[in-house]
Amino acid sequence: MRVSVCLPRLFILGALIVSVIRMADFVNLQPDEKIVERIKPLPAVKLMWLSIMLFVVLLVTVWALAASAASPGSALLAVATLLAILVAVAWILTNNRYENQEYMVTNKRVIYKHGMLGYQIHSSPLERITDVIVSRTFLENLFGFGSILVQTMAGQISKGRGGAEASLEAVPEPEKLQETIFELIKRKRKDEKLTF
Repeated sequence: MRVSVCLPRLFILGALIVSVIRMADFVNLQPDEKIVERIKPLPAVKLMWLSIMLFVVLLVTVWALAASAASPGSALLAVATLLAILVAVAWILTNNRYENQEYMVTNKRVIYKHGMLGYQIHSSPLERITDVIVSRTFLENLFGFGSILVQTMAGQISKGRGGAEASLEAVPEPEKLQETIFELIKRKRKDEKLTF
């Protein structure tokens, strides 16, 4: 009896340790580079992603029920199984996406890590950033956060949201982060005597 109670706690402790290790070394800093802000998206973003995925699951379930109207007995069991699998997959993908998302603002660049099953790490050097845009969609406003869209000199070939190379989602107080990035850009341009 006691072992069965301890196993979930050990699992949770192991997951926490792995997540701390993941966050600690997701990027190697350059010489003289210092972290100014480290941001993990707000957990509310998981609810937003999960609600979108569950809406898709609902549509698939309605379609499966409509398609199986001819033999309701066995079809109901199949649809219930499909629904359970789809909900589990949606939950796993949502958690993976959240765990793989983190942002860092340093005195040299903006770094963003993202992914669903794997992850990618991108960075935008401060001297190449041309604009930092605050975006609050209806859902972001509803859940109480916003996004930062970072545009660089290569903006015309970008594939991110709003023409941005970086989309930092679920940021608490995005206006404050925008101001911080603008200050760092101004300081970097002044220190290096850049004129653009």
